[in-house]
Amino acid sequence: MDQEKFLVDEGLSAFYKNDYHAAVAALAEARIHDPNNPDVLHGLAGAFYTMGDYRQALQIYVDFVERFPDNLAAHEGAGLTYNRLGNKKAALREFRALSRLAPNDPIPYTSISMLYREAKHYEAAHKDLEAARRIAPNHLNVYLEQGALAVAEGRMGDALRYYEAAVSLNPDNHYALSRLGYYYLETKQYQDARLFFGHALETRSKSPDALYGLALAEIGQRQWQDGIKTLHRVISISPGFRQAYITLSRTQIRVFQLRDAWKTFTELIEFAANH
Repeated sequence: MDQEKFLVDEGLSAFYKNDYHAAVAALAEARIHDPNNPDVLHGLAGAFYTMGDYRQALQIYVDFVERFPDNLAAHEGAGLTYNRLGNKKAALREFRALSRLAPNDPIPYTSISMLYREAKHYEAAHKDLEAARRIAPNHLNVYLEQGALAVAEGRMGDALRYYEAAVSLNPDNHYALSRLGYYYLETKQYQDARLFFGHALETRSKSPDALYGLALAEIGQRQWQDGIKTLHRVISISPGFRQAYITLSRTQIRVFQLRDAWKTFTELIEFAANH
């Protein structure tokens, strides 16, 4: 029992320190000893998800949902992972289940709005986003989804207002800071983008999302080698971040590092074949 507790504590500590490889090693072993521990399932699936290994993450989230059908984190994680794998129907099923379990929580509705937005069904997205707004108009996720939907519809002034409201609400939230960084990328304000990605990385130094945005801003400023270096960091943390491989290989080609570009492309193919 002491060994099991040690593995759980070690794995969760590594996860919250953003050391996802160490988290997987400890939590995978802990799961063997205690497959019914929800913290182990949540941490292990979350680590695989952040590393970009969505198939492994999904296997664990499905197990998590089966063992704990009323667990909110299980349904949310399963929905997000299904979405990453392109299974919108299954993602919607999980988010609808989440809305039934937590009818007064705006997150299921912002998640459903995200699915419709990504499918360019903006009218449906607005409907679920409005449901979330009625529940909690000043919730972080509501502001963020309002911003994302505004960007999708080309309402950039509204998007900026929503993203700034999100950051004002929670100045240390790395995801909110990253969304504002991506807004500035979208509007080609690369120095401002770098500033907010830098702030995001101050709160979570190994955020693949923030690092990837920083790399895009560096590339946007034609700082090719800085961008290449940052993209290597993204891949080291999240080996399944496929777009990072694609951007890296294109940038390497841009600066005539053709052998490196081929190596990057080969690594992507190998990862895809094995995951």
